[in-house]
Amino acid sequence: MTNTTTYLLVTLSLVLGCFFPIQGVINAQLARWLNHPLQGALVSFAFGTCMLILANLLLRIPPPEWTTVVQVPKYLWVGGIFGVIFITASIFLIPVLGAATFLSSVVAGQLIGSVFIDHIGFLGLATRPIDRWRILGVILIVLGVYFIRKVR
Repeated sequence: MTNTTTYLLVTLSLVLGCFFPIQGVINAQLARWLNHPLQGALVSFAFGTCMLILANLLLRIPPPEWTTVVQVPKYLWVGGIFGVIFITASIFLIPVLGAATFLSSVVAGQLIGSVFIDHIGFLGLATRPIDRWRILGVILIVLGVYFIRKVR
């Protein structure tokens, strides 16, 4: 992959990352309107599911074969559970902590987990050993969480 492609993909990732706080605030407001965080999460996921069905129809992507779906290793279904946990937690925590503190903490946690995932080559990923630069990056992100929370 060229440096230009890498920079474009990183930029796209940064832009997409800007949507996470918007999503969290919208879902928290939805839960407030519906009088319960789990109802907000349910409606959010139901609407998201409808949008995925529509996208598949518009792009003429056939549904997966049910026989293949049931053969997928069961641990791969955990991704959906993690999504539910994350969205529901954001509905609970963003109103309490604020979007910046919640999401900076999430990013720090994601980075810590990602460094270990890369280090061991989890589920077949290429291994990228933990080195002093990755450790420094994690420390700086964690310090960022501290400063974001500290400044009011």
